[in-house]
Amino acid sequence: TIRIPVHMIETINKLVRTSRQMLHEIGREPTPEELSEKLSMPL
Repeated sequence: TIRIPVHMIETINKLVRTSRQMLHEIGREPTPEELSEKLSMPL
């Protein structure tokens, strides 16, 4: 079994939450560029 570190799980969950929120806001799936800008994360 490979365990994913807790900080990575939190980052993934934040990304999924933000993606879902942006889907409702803009009516489509956000692009990776839009997500990275919203989360202040590099691509």
